[in-house]
Amino acid sequence: DSKKSIKKRGLPRKGYDEVLVEDLLDHRRRSYYDHVLILGVIEHIPNYARFCRRVWDALKPGGLLYLDASATREKYASSAFTRRYTWPGPHSCLDLPGMSRELTYHGFDLLEVEENSDDYRRTMRAWGERLDDNATQIKNRWGEHHYRTWRAFLWGGAAAFETGRLQSYTVVARKRKDKGPRPGSLRRAAQIAASLR
Repeated sequence: DSKKSIKKRGLPRKGYDEVLVEDLLDHRRRSYYDHVLILGVIEHIPNYARFCRRVWDALKPGGLLYLDASATREKYASSAFTRRYTWPGPHSCLDLPGMSRELTYHGFDLLEVEENSDDYRRTMRAWGERLDDNATQIKNRWGEHHYRTWRAFLWGGAAAFETGRLQSYTVVARKRKDKGPRPGSLRRAAQIAASLR
């Protein structure tokens, strides 16, 4: 899976002719990037410190990180249904305060944070309607179990965005020239202990 590259054909060569299919945390840049775009991926990368280090190392100074993700008010706050049927493994919707802190610690300035929950609600509702409109074909091709699982996911997601259990954010951050404070493990432990008082 990782380390594959796919050459695009028929496009003019402008330095954008290669697509790499690999784990973001394993990626090593060949040159500095102008931008890093993360769309619906951060949910599968719960270690924000490691993620921020990798993005910092990949971007040139002044480079932009654009991150778009579904979020919860607490990290790992997904339902038992979601953990069992939809996103098993180390899945966590975006924890905006935690990500903001790590970006700041790793030498980024937050330029913009935009809340997009209603867009996600409407999208999931529209997907749920299309699923229901095609219920017979879906059941015949993939079975009742898959239809019901996706129906619960889409309609449950739409309801969660409507009630505020889920949110969605777009974050834009810029890499500074300095690396930021990047506190070590002892300093972080002291910060956590201080927050418990």
